[in-house]
Amino acid sequence: MKNIWRIFAKDIKGLVKNPFAMIIALGLCVIPSLYAWFNIYSNWDPYANTSNIKIAVVSEDEGYTLSDGTTENMGNEVVEELKENTKIGWVFLEDSDAALEGVRNGDYYAAVIISDSFTYSMYNAFSDDFENPALIYYQNQKSNAIATKITDTVAGTLQNTINETF
Repeated sequence: MKNIWRIFAKDIKGLVKNPFAMIIALGLCVIPSLYAWFNIYSNWDPYANTSNIKIAVVSEDEGYTLSDGTTENMGNEVVEELKENTKIGWVFLEDSDAALEGVRNGDYYAAVIISDSFTYSMYNAFSDDFENPALIYYQNQKSNAIATKITDTVAGTLQNTINETF
């Protein structure tokens, strides 16, 4: 153990006598730490700024007239709920062609289109001609690899929210 301390003391004296070697030794100690700190800080909360991710939403839902004469439109209800959600940059459009063109052009990372028979399918779940209420989801996979993961999560969460709500 004495030998180890003697070698260590000799190395420290050598570093003190040679300032250039001291700077290099300190740099070798500090630079990896700085790299780790900045890397951890940049990845600390990747979902903090998702409000800049533009997702187009179009409701083509025609609604459904109930037996008592009232008209329901669940597609519009979904759109109203999304307008309250500021975690994603929702862009509400009237035309599905404009939404798809925006996805192709890179204006939007994804598009969610609520089908025209959405409300009808919800109210006629037990009929013989039942078809699943459809949310059609398009994404631009070329625009950003991370945004694709986030928009996949958004689409899944939206589907789960609709299932729980209605």
